[in-house]
Amino acid sequence: PQPQPQQQRGGRGGPPQQRKGYQAQQQRGGGPVNMGDGNELTASKLAAAPERQQKQMLGEQLYPRIYPNYGELAGKITGMLLAMDNSELLHLLEDRAALEEKAREAQRVLEDHRRKQAEQQQHQQQHM
Repeated sequence: PQPQPQQQRGGRGGPPQQRKGYQAQQQRGGGPVNMGDGNELTASKLAAAPERQQKQMLGEQLYPRIYPNYGELAGKITGMLLAMDNSELLHLLEDRAALEEKAREAQRVLEDHRRKQAEQQQHQQQHM
């Protein structure tokens, strides 16, 4: 009998996934992103899910990491980050400093937007 090739961890032994954004993660190793709660999110699990579900899965992992520092803004910040490519989101889940930097950037954008809205409303009220 011929020896069977060993299946590699992280789904790299099977056919390459054609889902957007996961080649980079799989090339880096495709290992699990340890969520700290025993719930590991792997690139192969993500790639096997439909696009919409991929964002949902990523959002469910991002939100609890963002909420402690941003409270009520966590939902909006998470939503803003989910506009990024999925491979970048996996990187943010692996690198807390990078996640914090992106979350602060999103918070600044939200604050700037709110400030501009308030200024516009004030300007409109003065001219009524």
